[in-house]
Amino acid sequence: MKKYEPWQPPRFGEKLSNEVTVYTVAIGNVPMIPNKKVKEFFRWVESLDGFVGIRPEYPRGTLLLFETENDAKGARNLIRAKGEKVGNNICECFIDKKYVDAAKERRNK
Repeated sequence: MKKYEPWQPPRFGEKLSNEVTVYTVAIGNVPMIPNKKVKEFFRWVESLDGFVGIRPEYPRGTLLLFETENDAKGARNLIRAKGEKVGNNICECFIDKKYVDAAKERRNK
């Protein structure tokens, strides 16, 4: 049986030894019960280069996490091109390296 490990959310501040830098793109709040359009949007976001995961920051919005700054900028531009609201800033934060490794493994399947 696999041991339960609590999820460690992305952090701002100083980088720890087991963490890697990821880059954020901000979008609006995601509804608690997503409709078909929201689900399709997130399936599409998952297919973008370098996508790692999401971080809800209710009530301020949701952060999409990407491996590189260029991946984040490309995603921001593609989301804008779809006509969705997206923030202007690309920020960096830190997450445990195991989450980036898991995202790479999911993409390579």
